[in-house]
Amino acid sequence: MSPSRQNLLGLDQSQLAEFVENLGERPYRGRQLFGWLYTRGVDDLGAMSDLSREFRERLQLAAEVRGIAPVASRRSSLDGTTKFLFALSDGLKIESVLIPPPPPSRRGRPGATTSRGG
Repeated sequence: MSPSRQNLLGLDQSQLAEFVENLGERPYRGRQLFGWLYTRGVDDLGAMSDLSREFRERLQLAAEVRGIAPVASRRSSLDGTTKFLFALSDGLKIESVLIPPPPPSRRGRPGATTSRGG
């Protein structure tokens, strides 16, 4: 994937409207993109069927949808905690820890924590 293409994931509705206007489209196309990305969870620009074929082709040249990529996970056999390592689009990595709920005899809720490093 080309680093010169705009990652649409993370842009809000007004930013998407501005992006599509820069491509020569009307701002309502930004609302359509927003719906596909955040309501329907679609990350394939070519599958956004209410956008014209010509616009989808221009989008595929100018934009991409890039989320985080899982790199590794490891589960502790002692307490059931699971650690995940994810790669971000900027090359940095984040670690996330999923902490299972405690046994029924103790109070509390399951938890998760995330940290980012260089």
